[in-house]
Amino acid sequence: MLSILNQTYLYIEYIVIDGGSKDGTVDVINRYKDRLSYFVSEPDKGIYDAMNKGVKVATGEWVLFINGGDALLCNDTLETFFASYEDKGEALITGNIRFLKNGMYLDKTPHILEQSLFEAMPMYHPSTFIRREVHAIILYDTKYRLSADYNFFLALLIKGYRYKYIPQIIAMFDYSQGASTDNLGKALLENISIVSSYGASKVVVNQYKKKLTQYRIRKILYLIPAVKRMRDKRIIKKEGWQQLS
Repeated sequence: MLSILNQTYLYIEYIVIDGGSKDGTVDVINRYKDRLSYFVSEPDKGIYDAMNKGVKVATGEWVLFINGGDALLCNDTLETFFASYEDKGEALITGNIRFLKNGMYLDKTPHILEQSLFEAMPMYHPSTFIRREVHAIILYDTKYRLSADYNFFLALLIKGYRYKYIPQIIAMFDYSQGASTDNLGKALLENISIVSSYGASKVVVNQYKKKLTQYRIRKILYLIPAVKRMRDKRIIKKEGWQQLS
């Protein structure tokens, strides 16, 4: 919350949607209630239902989702970002993201710059601004519990909505936990359903099925601590994770 409330950019409408938390979250939110534009705490049908609620009450030009485990990079992130943006009617403005895990970080660019739409999530929602008037028409499909953002981005891009990439880190994402991270197998099953619904080739669908099989095998192997430690070290080296200073 502080990463948003401390922004130097003045034109922020801060909306908080909570799913009826009973763990003290509401007490924390209430400390800053006078600085919020809108706040509700009530049961919902999952994270994407909550995000849709936020879109429906928003009145600003752009929507950005910063969920639990996310934070804007710096206090001047939004001011710097919009200072470099010239509006040409794009539906999406996307930037880079910083993954955090076990005291290490990895900076990532959106996959759409290097991969096809069906190969991976095109862009990361904590670092992607969505034009509100577009999002109000195309909401998240809540039948997808873990990959509705993937379905959403595919829907926009396949329909021909344009995006702008700005090479700046927008947000930090806690890669050690989260709904999709903790339920990767279920997320991959949803991805298979999504790409199939958009007419992806059998090659693409089979690639996701292969990832699902590999995930299931790794999940069993990870029960052996030595195997998990060995693989984690290989991933850190291969992907280029750096130690936080």
